Formats: sequence, structure tokens, C-alpha cells
Amino acid sequence: PKVFKAYMVPMSDGVHLHTNVISPPFSDKTKWPAVIDRSPYGGAKTELLADIFLLFDFIAIGQDMRGTCLSEGNFSVFHTDQKDGNDTVNWIVEQEWSDGRVFEIGASADGIASLELALATPKPLQAQFIIFATGEAEETFFPGGAYRYALIEKWINGTIPDQAPFVLNNIMKHEGPSKSFWGAVELSGGRGVQRKFNRIKWPIVMWAGWYDIFEQGNLETFDGIQHESDPSVRGKHYLVVDPLGHCQSGSNMFPHNLIEGRSILPVLLGINLFKGDLPTKVPEGVKAVTFYVMGSIDAKEGDGNYWTSVPDWPKRTLSPLYLHGDGSASFDKPKTTLLASTASSTYTYDPSNPVPTIGGNNLEIKCGPLDQSETLSRKDVLTFTTATLDKPVALTGPLAAHLFVSTSKVNDTDFTMKLIDVYPDGRHILINDGIRRMRWRSNRKTTGPEAIVPGQIYAIEVSLWNTSYVFSPGHKIMVAVSSSNAPRFQPNPNTGLPITKYNKKTYLVTDNTLYHSAEYPSSIDLPIVDLSDMPKHNVLETEKALLRDMGMDDSYVRDKMMRFL
Repeated sequence: PKVFKAYMVPMSDGVHLHTNVISPPFSDKTKWPAVIDRSPYGGAKTELLADIFLLFDFIAIGQDMRGTCLSEGNFSVFHTDQKDGNDTVNWIVEQEWSDGRVFEIGASADGIASLELALATPKPLQAQFIIFATGEAEETFFPGGAYRYALIEKWINGTIPDQAPFVLNNIMKHEGPSKSFWGAVELSGGRGVQRKFNRIKWPIVMWAGWYDIFEQGNLETFDGIQHESDPSVRGKHYLVVDPLGHCQSGSNMFPHNLIEGRSILPVLLGINLFKGDLPTKVPEGVKAVTFYVMGSIDAKEGDGNYWTSVPDWPKRTLSPLYLHGDGSASFDKPKTTLLASTASSTYTYDPSNPVPTIGGNNLEIKCGPLDQSETLSRKDVLTFTTATLDKPVALTGPLAAHLFVSTSKVNDTDFTMKLIDVYPDGRHILINDGIRRMRWRSNRKTTGPEAIVPGQIYAIEVSLWNTSYVFSPGHKIMVAVSSSNAPRFQPNPNTGLPITKYNKKTYLVTDNTLYHSAEYPSSIDLPIVDLSDMPKHNVLETEKALLRDMGMDDSYVRDKMMRFL
């Protein structure tokens, strides 16, 4: 019998979740494997991702997550998705139309819910396709200890407006590491929390983006799954990283070897995975890690702007780029003594006048590789620039800055950093940025916030997440240091109070100092790689071959899939 029905599926605690079920329209079967997408956005949005698999004789299931759309209950910030997902899988296999096999697809919040289901290790689950999602929790909401204001506030208010005040207050109450709150939904561990990747007992395809809101957690999660999952599937997972992820508006910066900033390769790999062709039958030339090597829009052939596919991330050499008192940056360590006038740089940070966000890994505000020029002349922004490059500098891997800093009169403040490509024509294009809130400078290593002492010098690390980018000859590398980036991050009022106590009228102005001397050599580690370790892979030709193998007209299907995604 054909199935086209909406159910209210009971969870173990009595809450009912709205669930749409559609069987393949032209199938002769009466039982099918199921593909489910659990989402907070409703049946007319990302839940439709499951419908792709109707073409391949799967039954498609879309479920509204607890407290969203037509489902009962209250939204839990993913805390009930392990149990709700497991209850739903158990319900699916009991239905007369189920053949006992369940697959899961999820993008963004749906993908996070998919990873939460993975923690339950349901036996019927055969494989997952997870798109632009993360297995990190606290670092997603509070990267570097700072509140990710624009994303969290706008997303919560837009997704669950009636519940938003309570949910946002609950998130803010759990500022900082928490074993009981954030640890309950972490795959990647945290303070007092074990890593949980060993619970993965099925193959997974993951899709990430360099300018995606979950880029860091997405890559960290894949790395954990690839190397720590159950031995039966360890090393058998696949990752594709495009330039943008959620940030489709940046597609004009990457016109090479992409279709509107994307590739459908991960979708085709996901289809092959669910059909059973992966990991035993792998498309020619496709390795475990396929990613887009970004480059400047004016780069010559080979200096980025192409795809590569490798068994694992290329070997990198972490090369400290040091910041100097004359505003330069180089791979030479500073020789200036602490007593010299150029041993440090000081600026005044006023929380009421923060540096405005221009691009980056955002969703609800402007995102991507945007020009930072208008912010760089501010008196509260320090810049350090290399000489003009005479050869390409290729980066692939994590970006971590090691700064020596102090403040004049407060017990808490922030330090921000941006990595920028300076074009010959004067543009200053953002590659990555990061932040460190000083009271959370030790982050997962402590039981709570640690105040700072005015005048004392502290060594801190600022994560700028990851990238794969080639700086072209004729360009320069710039680092910009400040103390705000709003509304991407909520400006620190410098009071040291929990964010639940923040008041826009209560803030302190302070002078913040960055040190760049022989004794305190501030730097950023650049993960330099050899371009020869990232050979070109023709992803577009691979897509055509995969579509032909599926018996589809490649241009038509590619166009439809790209429009759908």
C-alpha cells in the first residue's frame, strides 16, 4: 500500500511529534527502507531533503522536532533529540511499511539532531548524511567564551518565537563549560566529559563549508568520527568541504569549479552511501577528504580555487607569523626588548562603540569573505601586515593565535583577531576571525570564570577556526587585533559579570595592550602546506560520472539539485 500520511508519533514521555511519511510513488514494494529528517523548520523546508530519496526507492519521513511547528512539547536546545530520535527510529521499524532499516539525513539544526541520535546508537540506523552541522555544543554557542549574539538571538527568535525568552535565558545561564548541560549533548567532549565518537557504528558522509557557521565543529566532529568511531567503520567515512556552507551570499567570490558556490558531490555520495555503494564502491579519484582550496578572485591558475581529494588532511608546518611594533608581520621573531617603546601597542576599548562585524562565519547577518577596509582605520584596531608576497603561501588546517595581552583597569575584557588577504587594489578580504573572552581564557580546564588582574600580562590563545586558502603573489597577509566584533559576538562590558546580568548602560572603558617583544612575541600559527600535497580533482566530471551511473541526465539533475539546496 502507498503511504502519504501525517502521524503524531508518541515519545516515551507522552509528547507527540508531528511526522510526515511518504512512500515512493512508482514502487511495487510494500516495505521500504526509511530516510528520516528531523527538523525545527517544518515539512515545507529542510525536511524535504529526505524526499530526494523517494527517487531511489526509500520511504521519506520528515518530523518536526519537539516544541517546533506542529509537534508538542518545548524546544530543548537539542537535549531531548537523542531520546526523541531513538523513540522515532523504534516507532519506524514497527510500522507495516518498514523493512527494518533506517537512514538519516540532516542539514544545519537537523544535522545537529542527527548527531544527537547517533549518541543513542540505535541498531536499525544504517548510515547518516550530515550537512553543515556540529557535534560541539558550548563552543558553538560561546566560541572563545564569548556569546555568539547575532546567530543565537536571531535564530532562536525566528525559529521558536513564543519560547524564545525562556530558551535564550536558559542558554545564557549556562555560559561557560558545563558537564551537566553542554556535556549532555557534546560528542567531542569537554570539561569532565568523555569523547563519544566510539558510539558511531555506521558509515557517515559529512558536508562542511569554510565560511559556514559550524565550520570548526563540523571538521572536529568528522575527525573524531573518522578516527575514533567503532572499529567496524573507522576510517570509512567521507567529508566534503565547499567554500561557503550556509553562506550562499559569498558565492561571487568563488566562481571557479563551483556552481553558485556549491558542489553536488556530497549529495551524490550521500545517495550512494544509502544505496550501499559506499564505502565498498568509491567513485574514481574520490578519497576520504574532498575540499575546495580557496584563493583570491584574481589568482592565477593553480594558486587556489580548485578541488582536491586526499586520504586525510595534508601535512602542515605550523609557522608562527610574528607581530611587530612597527605594524609589520613576518616569520622572524621580534628582537625588541620589553622596555622599548615598540614592545607593545595600546588602544582604548569602549564597549558602547564596538568594531562592527563585516562578514565571516555568520548566518543571520552578512557573511563570507567581505572587505574589512572600513574598520581598519579605527583607533581601537591594531594591524600588522607582511611585505608583498613573491610566491604563493598555501594554508590548510587550524589557525591559532598566541597573544600576550593586558588591560589597564578591569577584571575582564575580550581580544579579537582577524586574518586578512590584502589585495594589490587595496581590498582587505576576511579569511577567518576569532575571539577570546579573558575570564574564560582557560575555558574547558577550569570550573568557572577567572578574573584578570589589571596590568598583569597574560598568554592567551585565540582560535580562528580552520581554512584552506592560498595567498597569491603580489598580495599581503594582514592580522588585525581588537576587542570587539559586533553583533557577531556580544560586546564585553568589561564588568566581569555573567551575561545574564548584562546591562547596556553598565559598562567600563579600558585600555587594552598587545605585546610584541622578544619576551612576549605575539603571533599566529599559519598551517603552511605544499600545493603538491593538494592535487587537483575534477569534481564536476566526477559528478557527471556519478549521475550517469544513476541513469540521470547530469545537467538537468544538477540544476534541480542546486536549486533545491
